[in-house]
Amino acid sequence: MMLGPALAARRRRLLRIFYPVPDPFDSAESWAQFAHQDLAAMARANLLRERDRVRFVLLFDDKPDSWYLERLVEITARLEEQTP
Repeated sequence: MMLGPALAARRRRLLRIFYPVPDPFDSAESWAQFAHQDLAAMARANLLRERDRVRFVLLFDDKPDSWYLERLVEITARLEEQTP
């Protein structure tokens, strides 16, 4: 379903409140998240939650930031590494 530009922009703003792209210059933690380095320390349950958050944004954002796609790839790789 195509939304008008104003409604699409409003939805994108709400999604960024729900799960913002981290600012790599904000803090060391934000930089680690931006570079996906925080995933290495996450337990499987946290990775699954993180994956669901990313998928939610990708489901509802018609023009997602490329960071979300990168994040999903990295999370998927981590989950595959943890699979027995």
